[in-house]
Amino acid sequence: MWPCVWAVGDVTPVAHQTHAANAHGRRVVQAIALPWIPRLGGPPATPSAVFSEPEVAWVGPTAAERARRCHPEALIELRVDLADTDRGLTDGVRRGFVSVTAVRLTGRVVAATIVGPGASDMLPLLTFAVHRRVSLLRIQRMVHAYPTFGGAIGVVADEFARRTLPNLRAEAAAYGRYRWARLPSRLRARTT
Repeated sequence: MWPCVWAVGDVTPVAHQTHAANAHGRRVVQAIALPWIPRLGGPPATPSAVFSEPEVAWVGPTAAERARRCHPEALIELRVDLADTDRGLTDGVRRGFVSVTAVRLTGRVVAATIVGPGASDMLPLLTFAVHRRVSLLRIQRMVHAYPTFGGAIGVVADEFARRTLPNLRAEAAAYGRYRWARLPSRLRARTT
């Protein structure tokens, strides 16, 4: 890579969508025009969307990437069907869901998929959660307008709290086993 050469959009290996190229372009402009302003964190989590019927939107690593990075027991997947929400009932939605993958015990959002009306409009909260490592327990404390499809994200967070908080001992044990399994064998040998 050459110093002072900038690229965005289709010529890069990661920005093949308009919104991703736009975000990268804004970061390049900031780096050139305001180099003294620190850039916090790594690259932003970039959402994807397919504007079909129903709409499909997702953010975070794929299931295969998560399997390579994480122990299988480290994650919990939660899903709420939009047809089971009050807004889904009101609008007669038959297809669609909000699915969130989070780290056990902590609830840190790792990935999310939304299928249904306005899926891409609901994704920014979960994109922020993936990028900033936000817990579902924090999202669970938010107030969502009622009745909205976005409220399904709150229902997912409520479900995480219902599953986790009454079973803290078991969740902590599972989380500990996951953390133990992720330690390199040379470090495990030192701790025994």
